[in-house]
Amino acid sequence: MAKLINGRIYFECEIGSFDSYSREFDEAMKLFPNVPVTIWDQSKQEEKLTDDELFDVYVLMNKVDGAGVKIFDRSIWADLVKDNLNRTKFAQIGCWKSEIDLVDEIKSACKILDIEEYGEQIEFYVELDESVREYITKRYLNDKGHIKWFNLILYPSGDKNSPIFVSEHFGEENYIFKLSAEEVEKVIDTVKNNHVYIRINRHQ
Repeated sequence: MAKLINGRIYFECEIGSFDSYSREFDEAMKLFPNVPVTIWDQSKQEEKLTDDELFDVYVLMNKVDGAGVKIFDRSIWADLVKDNLNRTKFAQIGCWKSEIDLVDEIKSACKILDIEEYGEQIEFYVELDESVREYITKRYLNDKGHIKWFNLILYPSGDKNSPIFVSEHFGEENYIFKLSAEEVEKVIDTVKNNHVYIRINRHQ
């Protein structure tokens, strides 16, 4: 059962899967349409996140206006990326193979370590240096003002099984892993009042 406490939605227990939509999450957004922050798996319903734990955060940027146009500020997405680049050494950038100009742009802008193809998608595993960081944080929009990459994944090391930031579907769905309570509050402050929903889990 979702409850509204001090401007945030709390759940009495862990429900659903962190990396997928759930009926409870959808119902909570409908029940409290103007409350963007959902505290997931807070059985004691604390008013503050505890300092002795790490948390995973899911940021959903898919709200639309009456005409079906997405209304989130895409610079907010860039701010989330910037906040995680300082703990990142490698990145994975994905787009469609048919986007020839974008494929060439990525190859030109980045130091490519590996390339993987999945059906119609192509992903570039790259090493981060200052020029690549600048490319990611300053050239992330296409000519229509949309995020140009289908997905962006940031890694603290060469282990592809341990990302710290995952952005999918052109910035709509974003996962940030292993944050302190202070870092979670910074994420909340970054995206507040920008038509964005947040879901928070204790890191497993």
